[in-house]
Amino acid sequence: MTDRKKTYVVVHLIAGTEYKVPLLNSQIFGRASVLGNQDINKGAPTKVEVWAIVSFRVLFSVSDWKAIRAIRKEHSTIRFRIIAGIDRYNKWPAFLFIKLLRNISWGKYRVIYHCRGASAFHFGLRAKNEFRKDKVVYDVRGADPLEALAKYGIFETQNLDKKYSTVYESAKRKFYNELIKSDWIFTVSEPLKIYICSFHNFVNLPVVVPCCVPRIIDDSYREKTRNKFNLSNKIGILYLGGTQKYQYLEDLVLPFLAALCSVSERVMPIIFTHDKMAMQELINISALKDRNYILESVQQKEVAEIISAADIGLMVRAPSEMNAVAQPVKFAEYLASGLGIVVQHGTGIIPEIVERERVGLAIDLYVDGNSFEIESKRVLSWFEENANQLHQRTQKLVETNYTWQANVYKEINSYIQLIN
Repeated sequence: MTDRKKTYVVVHLIAGTEYKVPLLNSQIFGRASVLGNQDINKGAPTKVEVWAIVSFRVLFSVSDWKAIRAIRKEHSTIRFRIIAGIDRYNKWPAFLFIKLLRNISWGKYRVIYHCRGASAFHFGLRAKNEFRKDKVVYDVRGADPLEALAKYGIFETQNLDKKYSTVYESAKRKFYNELIKSDWIFTVSEPLKIYICSFHNFVNLPVVVPCCVPRIIDDSYREKTRNKFNLSNKIGILYLGGTQKYQYLEDLVLPFLAALCSVSERVMPIIFTHDKMAMQELINISALKDRNYILESVQQKEVAEIISAADIGLMVRAPSEMNAVAQPVKFAEYLASGLGIVVQHGTGIIPEIVERERVGLAIDLYVDGNSFEIESKRVLSWFEENANQLHQRTQKLVETNYTWQANVYKEINSYIQLIN
């Protein structure tokens, strides 16, 4: 019989309907599935589950239940539980359901609440305080104080007026309190780890586990998807993502795609997004509007395979304090599908990685008025020189660094240390 004192359970805790967001499925459920399939004799948890703390409205939403059923079907090896509460009462009585689940399902097992973001951390901390032998992990996905400013379209902390200075300082205090109350910290990049340690002198923390993918996309998908979009003899240059301000679509992405088209008739811009209507409105007021391009709304389950139609993936956000510490999900998504990556200088460690590993090119669109054309020529020249070796390089890099399987024992070793 298993000794329950020596075993533990991991609950990946999320708050809200983040499970519906395209590209985040693999970050939550793919990650949990890989962890749940490891050998408990090598220290892996006895059980892995995902709990989502949501509004009661979700229980009556057809679209939410379609997404939930699809996730449960795709990731059948882990249990996905929905725990509902009333928004205006701080999700009451969600925590009562958590206590009930904790007692009935896991009894004397020790539970680690792996909390994605601050909202989930709130519930994990309450559970840990109720069950003293349990532990709470704070998985820091971004620099919360900087993201608090980004909601207002502000991406730097210099010369803030009184209103935004108050917002920033309040977010810093909240972030600090969450960090020091956690039993363990995971984060996604070395720059973000350094940022976190500027708040407190953590010893050997945080542990960096980058945004990963569950698997590498087989090359056989590439021919099929390229035929689907009639990309024979074309260079497919992809933007994958939403229409938020911090994506810099109007200032960088769309003008740069138009510039690439001007340099070569072989270029075919590809835009995959979950909000096709909003993206079309932005394209209609951009230099890209008179060019040929592909615009598609892509379902969550299709993303990994369908982006293999492209040759190059764009990550051309502006240099800012927030982007300097980020490691976006699309970085691993692009690599896993065999795409070379074009990234803006000054946006964290990704420019250094892609050039060191020869899987992409770092550019600078902020030199002068001719920089878009100059950098477009550099990108296309780089691609012609590296196209034949690109898939081999990207897949090797993903296999060793950016799959959940490659990082799972880093997580397990952290859990073991935490339990012990």
